[in-house]
Amino acid sequence: MNRICELLKIKHPIICAGMVWWSTAKLCAAAAEAGILGLLAGGSHTAEEMGRAIDQVRAQTKGAFGVNIPLLYSHADGIINVALEKGVKVFFTSAGSPKVWTKRLHDAGAVVVHVVPTAKLAKKCEDAGVDAVVAEGMEGGGHISSDEVASVVLWPAAADAVKIPIIAAGGIADARAMAAAFALGAEAVQIGTRFIACAESEGAAAYVDRLLSIDETGTAVTGRSFEGVRGIRNKLTDAIIEMERAGKSKDEILAFIGGGRSRAATLDGDVEWGSMQCGQVAGLVHDRPPLAEIVRRIVDDYRRVVDRVARMNPA
Repeated sequence: MNRICELLKIKHPIICAGMVWWSTAKLCAAAAEAGILGLLAGGSHTAEEMGRAIDQVRAQTKGAFGVNIPLLYSHADGIINVALEKGVKVFFTSAGSPKVWTKRLHDAGAVVVHVVPTAKLAKKCEDAGVDAVVAEGMEGGGHISSDEVASVVLWPAAADAVKIPIIAAGGIADARAMAAAFALGAEAVQIGTRFIACAESEGAAAYVDRLLSIDETGTAVTGRSFEGVRGIRNKLTDAIIEMERAGKSKDEILAFIGGGRSRAATLDGDVEWGSMQCGQVAGLVHDRPPLAEIVRRIVDDYRRVVDRVARMNPA
């Protein structure tokens, strides 16, 4: 058993990412039942809703789960406080300083994992006392760092920079990517886009159908100059990119985007003007089986992938 499995009390070194609007109690419980870590998305729950979601997960599984919360959200404190009151022991944080909450979470007996886009920030997290970091490459979906470091560069750089365990994210959908991540220094993987297309995900069918239809070129990054977001190409991404090319200001573009685009895509099925945030790896996703079946495939295929690589080694 590796350090992440021991730390998070999971059977397999896989985390189901805390995806806004997708990571509901149903998806989280399915992940926990499959022997991986399930995460509830703080970004799409109020504090009150998070409390109910935690209860719903516990009613469905005895497996390990936690809460994912971007610290920049105005309701982050409320989410964390409710989760602590409910006895949650695993917190994945991002988009803010890990120093703000780590000590209090540790004092409550919780594990703290922070998401980083660079090795330099991984080191800062280690200095702040976090237990592990998620090193997320720019291939991943949703918000991406302006540094845009690719996963195959980021993972070994982060592993070289710190002694705490690295969880690889960004471009992982199968055993091949997991084996690559482990070869590059990670001890676990965090998977998001692949789990959007599973039987337990509760988002709009039109969104999932669009995800299943694209290839590896089917996503685009918008807002690179101020707030990069990767999502499936549609009328919204085309319009934003055209505004960027025309030299429109950040304020003009944000005013055009407005609010609720991610919710519109995920819950309402607006696949043209909604924000369908997902990673490049969507091009490798072609079906929608139960989450446990996806995990089984990854675990079973992993040894075959490793064996194949070993046979290719001329030594």
